[in-house]
Parts: sequence; C-alpha cells; structure tokens
Amino acid sequence: MKKINRVILFLATKFNYRDYKRFGFDIIQRRGYKVEAWDFTDWYKPEYSKTYTPPDPFEFSGLRKINTINEAKELYLTLTEKDAVLDPFNLRSIIQPGRLNGCHFGSMLLGLLPAPQRKPADYLKKVLLNPRRSANYFRKKFFSINIDKTPLNFLITGGQAAEKDNRYTINKNTVLIKAHALDYDRYLKQEANDDSEFKNNGKYAVFLDEDMCFHPDYKYLGIEPYCSAKKYYPDLNQFFKHFENETGLNIIIAAHPRTDYGKRGNPFNDREIIADRTVELVKYSSLVLAHMSTSINFAVLYNKPVILLDSIKYETVLRNYISGRSSALNLTVINISKKWTDGFNKIVVDKKIYKEYKKQYIKEPGTPKKFVWEIFCDYLDGNQHT
Repeated sequence: MKKINRVILFLATKFNYRDYKRFGFDIIQRRGYKVEAWDFTDWYKPEYSKTYTPPDPFEFSGLRKINTINEAKELYLTLTEKDAVLDPFNLRSIIQPGRLNGCHFGSMLLGLLPAPQRKPADYLKKVLLNPRRSANYFRKKFFSINIDKTPLNFLITGGQAAEKDNRYTINKNTVLIKAHALDYDRYLKQEANDDSEFKNNGKYAVFLDEDMCFHPDYKYLGIEPYCSAKKYYPDLNQFFKHFENETGLNIIIAAHPRTDYGKRGNPFNDREIIADRTVELVKYSSLVLAHMSTSINFAVLYNKPVILLDSIKYETVLRNYISGRSSALNLTVINISKKWTDGFNKIVVDKKIYKEYKKQYIKEPGTPKKFVWEIFCDYLDGNQHT
C-alpha cells in the first residue's frame, strides 16, 4: 500500500462537534495524518440543510462544504493514491461511479442493529395508504440501488453481523479492519476514567431518550414522526409516574445527543435531563428504559436489565423495531397505552443472550481493546488487523 498522508470523511449530514469526536479526527491527526471532512449536505439534502442546525455546529481547517454536484465532481478529481477516503453514505456511487482515482476507498459498518420484525402485509398497507410514504418507499426500493460494484479497498467492521452484511461490494483484496461499534469507544473512555458522581447518587432508572417526536432524521428522510408530541409525552409521563411509585426509583432522562432541551424546554414533567453522560448514567443505573435506542448497547456492556416501552399510538415501523430489539435480547416489552402490570423489580438479564448480542453487534472476541480510530491508523501504518 502506498504511503497515505490524508484521511477524508465523506458526509451527507451536517458536520458537528460530535462527528469530530466520534470519528476520531483528533486521534487520526495525532497519528500523523492530515484529516478532512467533506460535507456534501448542501448539495445532497438541500431542503434539510436549509432548515436544520445541529446543537453543536463545528468548523475546523479541514472542513469542506460542497454545494453542487459539479463542485463534488471537481473536488473528487483531486483525490490521489496518497488519500484514504471513508464513505459511509456511499456518495461515490452518485458522484463518480466506479472511479477510485487511485485513492484508497473504504467504508464502515459500526453499530448495526437487529432487523425489525414486521409483517409485510401490514407494512405495505401503511405505505400504500400514505402517498408521501409510498413515494419514498418506491424511490428507495427501485431507484436507490447501488449500481457501483467497484470493490472497496477496506471496510471497518464492528461485530460479526457487520462481516455478514452485503451492502458494500468487497472481494478477496478488500481488507476487513475488525474493530467494534463506536459505542464501545465511549465504553472504553468511561472505564479508563471512572470518576462519576452517579456512583453515590442512589438507586435510579435511566430513560434513553430518542427525541421521538422531533428527531431531525424525520426531515432528512422525508417521513412523519413515529408519534406526535400530543400523544407521546402524556402517556410516557403517566407511565413514568406509575413506575416511580411502584419501584421507588427516580427516572433520569439521558438526553438524545442531537436535542437541545435548554432551548425546547423539559417535556418530561420536570424530571432531570442530563446530556452527554449516557454511558455513566447506564453504568450506575438499576434499570434501563428505552424504545429502540442504540444506547441499549451500554446496557448490554454493563449487564443492566432493560424494559422496552411500546404503545398502540406509535407508528408500525417503530413498533417493529421495538419488537426486533426485544427478540434479539429477550427483553420485556410494556405497552404503556394499556393497563400496566407490576413486577418491574423482577426484570432479569439473560447474560448468555447479552453475550451473543455483544459478539454480533458490538464487539466480537479477539478484536483489539483500543479505539476504532487507533485500529484504523494501525491499518494505515501497515499493521493490519485482519
């Protein structure tokens, strides 16, 4: 492999400080590589780009913002054999299908989730009765097929499920860089610096917030929210009150990282909302409440009991994801739109299933216990983990 001196991340969502940290820009630079983020959002999702501002906008000298397809193609032509490109949105297949420009092209599958459980007839009924959803479904089904079959030079994987996934074209020359889900990086950081006030905070339950009614991905994907705020928060807060009365556990809200409740206000009846500390909140909790949050990974890593919250008021797609997560981890599901049964304190962890889930979706045995981007830089340096 030719000497790489620049690493470029292709993005189709607005670059922010969270991206800068989770994609290891500081680590890659410290390892001696120039690093850039090419943000194609203004061109790729113009309407979304005009209306959405992340809660943590961030700029640095390596950020490039691309506004048109011509700009994208011109910039693409500047790539050389000294560049390594990470393309998680598969933008290459749109900009210049089949053309690598001699650079090292790769992608990542870090943090895959169990497939949702859905009945095809129910799903098609939902699609066909909603013109907007119908248009999105058929566009994605028939016009978003990846026609670029050029094999990747490398693919960063997290868990055995990622190695079985076939969304990217690979061949015998593609290097599989076996790493782990990005959540495991956060777990490693927590374990390396475990000085948390929650150690002595008393017993509590943590709710993994997903910004269910206002998540920016709804606009990005052109779909309606899985539940309206008018329906979502009253039922959820009523359940929280019942749960707290039955268990004696206060519920702390682990805020979704793309939500600014300081601006929006507290919709959880003044329960404590804490941002950017989900890992430690889960670690020292007595129990975890969630819908389908990816942060359930932390409950798996710390062997915490989990209750999944469902409702007849939620869209079918959300209910299918909740069901899929429940099946994969043998979790209790409570329908909060019905009369609840007690027994919250009897929820137990199936450690055997948690272990298998970790192997499939978080980290398989034998992979390095170091940050994803250290493993990636080892590959760039020539110390490949295969």
